[in-house]
Amino acid sequence: DGKYSDCFYLEVVGDSMKDKRILPGDLIYVHKQSYLENGDIGVILLDNNEATVKQVFFRNDKMILQPANDNYQPLVLDQNEQKERNVQIIGKVLHNRIKF
Repeated sequence: DGKYSDCFYLEVVGDSMKDKRILPGDLIYVHKQSYLENGDIGVILLDNNEATVKQVFFRNDKMILQPANDNYQPLVLDQNEQKERNVQIIGKVLHNRIKF
């Protein structure tokens, strides 16, 4: 039916989302889309080369990339920083395949 034709799996690297039970080696299932709703967990491309998985919040003109691990600070980007770093939303995380 094509419902999942715009989805892909991505292997997680790093532990910045561990408190949402997204751990290194897990496979997240991502729906390819260029927007996220406030509070969605998404895959974001920064500087054309760094993909990150974070919970995303929008406050005024800022995009906040919120990790789920107290060892990491949120990344807060205003509109100018979003342009400078060429921030691109790759997609929304739908579910996670846990690696044992």
